[in-house]
Amino acid sequence: MLVPKSSLFCLLLCLELASCSGEDPNSLLEMARAAQARGDFATAAIHLKSAIQADEKSSEARLMLGKLYLTRGEYAAAEKELSRARGLGQKPEKINPLLAQAMLGLREYQRVVDELPIPDESGTVRAQMLASRAQAYLGLQQTEEARKILDASSNEYPAEAELHFAQAKLHLADRQTDRALSSLDQAIQLDPKHSDYLLLKGDILKLTVKPEEAAKVYQTVITHDPQHASARLAIAALAIGENRLEDARKEVDAVLKNTPNHLIARHTRALIEFRNHQPAKARDDLAPILKAAPDYLPANLLAGAVEYSLGSMETAETHLKKVLAVAPGHRYARRLLAASQLKRGQINAAEETLKTLKPEQSQDAATLVVAGEIALAKKNYPLAEQHFARASALKPGSAAIRTELGLARMAQGDAQAITDLQASAGMDADSTRADTLLVLNHLKRKEFDQALAAINHLERKMPGSPHPANYRGAALMGKNDLQGARKQFEQALKIDPKFFPAAANLAQLDVREGKPQAAKTRYESLLKAAPQNMNAMLAIAEIEGRAGNEKVYVDWLNKAAKAQPDALQPRSLLAQYQLRKKEPAKALALAREAYNSNPQSAAALELLGNVQLAAGEKQNAKDSFNKLVELAPNSPAMHYKLAQSQTALNELEPALKNLNKVLELDENHLQARLDLAQLLVKSGQTAEALKQAEIVKRALPENPSGQMLEGDILMSRKNYPGALAAYEQAGKIKPGNAILLKQVDALKAAGQSAEADKRLAAWIKSHPDDHAVRMVYAEAKIGTRQYAEAAEHYLYLNRRLPGQLSILNNLAYAYAQLKDKRALSYAEQAYTLQPGHEAVLDTMGWALTQTGQAAKGIPYLQKALSKKPDAGDIQYHYAAALASNGEKSKAVNELRRLFSSGIGFTFEEEAKALLDRLQDKPRH
Repeated sequence: MLVPKSSLFCLLLCLELASCSGEDPNSLLEMARAAQARGDFATAAIHLKSAIQADEKSSEARLMLGKLYLTRGEYAAAEKELSRARGLGQKPEKINPLLAQAMLGLREYQRVVDELPIPDESGTVRAQMLASRAQAYLGLQQTEEARKILDASSNEYPAEAELHFAQAKLHLADRQTDRALSSLDQAIQLDPKHSDYLLLKGDILKLTVKPEEAAKVYQTVITHDPQHASARLAIAALAIGENRLEDARKEVDAVLKNTPNHLIARHTRALIEFRNHQPAKARDDLAPILKAAPDYLPANLLAGAVEYSLGSMETAETHLKKVLAVAPGHRYARRLLAASQLKRGQINAAEETLKTLKPEQSQDAATLVVAGEIALAKKNYPLAEQHFARASALKPGSAAIRTELGLARMAQGDAQAITDLQASAGMDADSTRADTLLVLNHLKRKEFDQALAAINHLERKMPGSPHPANYRGAALMGKNDLQGARKQFEQALKIDPKFFPAAANLAQLDVREGKPQAAKTRYESLLKAAPQNMNAMLAIAEIEGRAGNEKVYVDWLNKAAKAQPDALQPRSLLAQYQLRKKEPAKALALAREAYNSNPQSAAALELLGNVQLAAGEKQNAKDSFNKLVELAPNSPAMHYKLAQSQTALNELEPALKNLNKVLELDENHLQARLDLAQLLVKSGQTAEALKQAEIVKRALPENPSGQMLEGDILMSRKNYPGALAAYEQAGKIKPGNAILLKQVDALKAAGQSAEADKRLAAWIKSHPDDHAVRMVYAEAKIGTRQYAEAAEHYLYLNRRLPGQLSILNNLAYAYAQLKDKRALSYAEQAYTLQPGHEAVLDTMGWALTQTGQAAKGIPYLQKALSKKPDAGDIQYHYAAALASNGEKSKAVNELRRLFSSGIGFTFEEEAKALLDRLQDKPRH
């Protein structure tokens, strides 16, 4: 059998590799030395690794590899190999000075002090170890300890470069840059090629704003070692500072070519991407850095900025809080954290975060801008204007600040606002924010002609963008020019077939014209251009859901979830769907999947908590919301969620505490105040609850919530006239069926059932399609045994809402009471919908009994009674069915058991009459 050429090649290659792997370790060491001598460090590293593979106990190979790593600034790898070399017998005087350099590079200063002793005998090793110990003390901020060492040793070892290097660092700590440079020059004179000395000199020159001189020094390092990562990254940093991003990228790429996983290089590339307005790419570069070094502050700071720009505010906060935990005075991190908290609606938390920077005294424009935005959010427009005006004075040429000033004035109705926005639009030929705000402001105020003029100006700045056409379409819609609007939205899609807002606007027009299929087609066309567009998928799902196509609705939600594996919205909608379908286990699985994919996302944790609460996992929900409160202790929304879970667990005191915390953080949180009042009632503090109702009434005079709350509290006190008065006052503010039904409850409780019926009838007459009120009215008619009238209302409801279980069942019951044979048809329809429900079984059995088919009805009534044995009306129906079927003794026994149980039920009089009749007792 012939061997194929490809197989022969592989065989020869394997033999060649085998011969290489069998190379003599000493030969490999010589080859490594030769490669290093000619500056080929990559080849040297390969030979040294091969030597170690051939002889794992080669301390010399590990020592050489550790030195190589050290010269290239790969301190972790250097420390690993040098420690192994020491363990394999290399002498401390040879290893310890090198290990000290590696530990200093890793910023493990305490290890230098604790693990590496200074030898007693005088000589180079002692000098080097004294220099390392001094540097370690400087790193530990024990400056005086470092000074003692250097003062004592500098005269003893004037020709030791490491001591001059340490002395330079001490001068830097003393903020004496000139003396630091002088000491460095002495170190470099003694060791001209030492990269650490040259790098520090370059850093000092950069610090003293001498970028060209710094670049020359860094270039000297690269001349000695073309693959020196730190030097190339230092040149990249200079280029970034001068916004020469492509020059910076070349240096970073050179580093990553040799060391693909170099964390600082990837961090620098992430910074380049971020500065180049590519935050998603920046995030990709940061991911492995944060995984390998989760506490690396520069990466956390940049990640905070990246996540903020991508709209992931919770994740941004996590990173920024890490930075501030170590460096609480970091101004940029603090400003950005406040801004991200503000974006999430945590206004008080943002204000607290920024307070450290003292914005009222600040001369920093960026701090004043964030302070102004916080004031805007708190609707303190004069303070916002004050902050923005000061920021604008500090940076008079800033279009962005002038735009914010315009927003503050706009909020106060100040005519100067438009002037500010127009001025800021003219300041920056490239920025479009002010123009966009002008357009949106005109659209909001329904100034459609002015909006169209502003759009024309915006379009000149954005010639290839779909936004102006989309805004123009919105303005034309406002002018009721639907045909013109449609053309503009189509133009936006022509510019960018993937532009979702225009597709959504066209779909909205289609729906308005009664063409949901056309709307769906719009989104399907967009998906051809952008197959992974989650918003389009969710829009189609919504259309299908409205049409009642549940399976298709779920299919599109699943597609959206698959298209964006980390997105919460599709999973949230799927979880809500499963909860509606009474499938809590499936809903929980979806919520957990979303959380597991986004374990640092507060939104994912909130979704999990919400689903846990809805699914009845109250304790788990509380645990989830507790975590959220830990993540965002100043978030009113999170404290409110925690209070909800505590209320569900009947933990009233903790719930009251958290609701009060919500109101401390946001006094306008209406639902928290309403819930607080309800809990106060539950805990017997009705007077305090009424105080909360008064607060709501004063705060929201045009909202009936305060009056409704007052009525509920008075109902709990059984003060029915007072409750009715409160509900009637609510009805005057904003009439509605919910308020009417509250009035009806109060009237019935006060013994005014006739007046309650009168109000229900009047409402139905003026609101014939209010199904909720008609349902209550029909039930009231059954309660007063007006079965024929009840049946009329249920028939009306059944025509409007076909297939509703409660309507079919109650209609059947009303007809059964009338002994109308139509009862059977409606009872059977209800039974088909839910055959195991005790009320449905009872109605089915009673309808058969009332229409002369007691024998068929008895099994249904028996089953209903087995499901709810303490239901008096079902027991009565069962006894009556037995009597109708001629089973007199059984019927008597059932009735006696019913009366002896003490259970109250509707048809007591009829049951007594039946028992007397069966026992042949006369009734008086």
